[in-house]
Amino acid sequence: MSADTGHSINWLITRKSGDDTEYLVSATPTWKTDKRFAKIFDTKAGARKYLKSTGEKGTVRKSD
Repeated sequence: MSADTGHSINWLITRKSGDDTEYLVSATPTWKTDKRFAKIFDTKAGARKYLKSTGEKGTVRKSD
């Protein structure tokens, strides 16, 4: 359960592709450079678990 009950912090999964930052946008997984379509997680642990389950490489970061 999230300690952030007001959902003031959201977590995203990103990766670098050349000079661009790409955001994980779906469960398939698909990556795009447009942050508006990023898959959002309530907890950092949840995002890490999801990333591990997909087998993809990426970084879990706070959303701006």
